[in-house]
Amino acid sequence: MKTPYDPALRVLQREMDDMRASIGVAADQLAQLERHRAAITASIGSEQMLASSDWSMPATAYFSRARAERKRLAHDAAAASTRLAALRDKAVESYGSLRAVETAADDYRENATRALANADQARIDDFASARIARQLRHARRPHLSSSAGDAA
Repeated sequence: MKTPYDPALRVLQREMDDMRASIGVAADQLAQLERHRAAITASIGSEQMLASSDWSMPATAYFSRARAERKRLAHDAAAASTRLAALRDKAVESYGSLRAVETAADDYRENATRALANADQARIDDFASARIARQLRHARRPHLSSSAGDAA
């Protein structure tokens, strides 16, 4: 059964679908940043081992650049985490709105069904009352005519 809430419900469902996709993308970006940062940390460790074994290899520039990259990735990961948290909060609010509209639509359907059932019951009651009234009229007629015949 269609309700006046159906258009709003479709819009909110599309919004939730878009939000799910956005949250998935943001979570993937955060995971990718974390993996890249872990790879740089591992690379720094292995380069430190190599640099410590060979004193003639200058690694200061590499370490500075790698540490700066790791710091940038940590900053980007924090920003991505903040965006992800904001998207999740927005999703919670949108889900609440969606549930409220779904509940209103369900209530509308129940009320419409109840109104139809009440109308059907009233129609059935009217037919039953009319039938009883006809039966009572027919039952009184022979009684009245026999009383009139006895008096004559």
